[in-house]
Amino acid sequence: AELGFVFDVVDYRFEVIMAALAVFKQLNGHADVRQSFIVPDEPPWPRECVGLPLGRRLTQIRTRGDMVKASSERRGRLSAIGFSWTPKRGRRAVPKRRG
Repeated sequence: AELGFVFDVVDYRFEVIMAALAVFKQLNGHADVRQSFIVPDEPPWPRECVGLPLGRRLTQIRTRGDMVKASSERRGRLSAIGFSWTPKRGRRAVPKRRG
């Protein structure tokens, strides 16, 4: 993207997510981002990541295949950083018992 223009919005959004996930892993030692996590406005987070609902975006990638359905390269990059493709136990909604 020369002159600061973004030609592929999905590629750009994916790169922002990857940048945020890399910082999260550096700070926390893992890539298991809780769904409610939003990137804060403080160092060392990149400016373009501030305010990103990272947990929600990663949940969408995991459950709906957002940004990765047609890209084995993106899937591979997420796997390489330690992204879990299955939800962690205890994080799923538990159905209410009837009776």
